[in-house]
Amino acid sequence: MQHDIAALERVKDGFSVTAFLNARRTTREFLAEFSRDIVPGIEETAATALLEKRLRAAGARLHWHRPLVRIGVNTTKRFAERSAPGVRLGDPDICFVDIGPVWNGYEGDCGETIVVGDDPERLRCARDARAIFGLLGDAWRREALTGRRLYERAAALARARGWVLNRDYDGHRLGDFPHHAYYRGGLSTVDARPAASLWVLEVQIVHPAGTYGAFHEDLLL
Repeated sequence: MQHDIAALERVKDGFSVTAFLNARRTTREFLAEFSRDIVPGIEETAATALLEKRLRAAGARLHWHRPLVRIGVNTTKRFAERSAPGVRLGDPDICFVDIGPVWNGYEGDCGETIVVGDDPERLRCARDARAIFGLLGDAWRREALTGRRLYERAAALARARGWVLNRDYDGHRLGDFPHHAYYRGGLSTVDARPAASLWVLEVQIVHPAGTYGAFHEDLLL
């Protein structure tokens, strides 16, 4: 199916790219600061509650999706899946944070992986999630890939590094709140080249044994 990309990429009258990119910057700065609170021994539910508290204190009263912390085996879950209960961050261990706060009417969305300790495979997993994201961004700029082709490339890149791509995290529109007024589908379903600064690219890779994974998310810029 060929999408009407102009319809998918609509924005409200008065949409400010500057304000939108400021929302991105605020989101990434918040997440970098919050990551310092994720320490060995913290339980996932408690970490999520702390994340929500910190977001409220920072001024985020709306979220286009629920704030999410995943620890250990729960880093393999799809977004809609419930976490296994009672999971605490060990040492060594891996976790990721995914937030979608709204700042002054503009949506932010980013996800980062945090590795505790020096386990080489967990460190490699986190590095590879970021590296695959970077390679996909390069391919989108250089080859004008469609959303569908981006995620076909993502699956191949993950496989080449020994990981499995979780296709449930497949990117989406972002912009003025709520972007769902324009499009609710995933980027991986879009048979057109996505425009800069309006689409989020998500990469979640999982160990083939299903024991842990890593996640990286940011705007296509």
